[in-house]
Amino acid sequence: FNPLQKFWRHNVQLTVPHVDCRDHLANERTFLGYLRTSVSLSMTGVVVAQLWRLQHAPHPDPVFGYFVLSIPIALLLQFAAMIVVLLGAV
Repeated sequence: FNPLQKFWRHNVQLTVPHVDCRDHLANERTFLGYLRTSVSLSMTGVVVAQLWRLQHAPHPDPVFGYFVLSIPIALLLQFAAMIVVLLGAV
């Protein structure tokens, strides 16, 4: 428990001095950019998965079409969203 308190005491500041304000706000904007990109990738994955449900034809094309490609693409987009938000947090 003591190392955790030491980490927070030295790395997290409740007040930011005016000299460091520019760097602090730049870091925050960068993180928010990563978060925004992650949310947009995730929402795109949900839209692709929903198109699979809405465009489900009685006789889907077994080679190329929403029925075959939408679930792997949706999973890829969700995975990319998780990777982007993890990269932004580091």
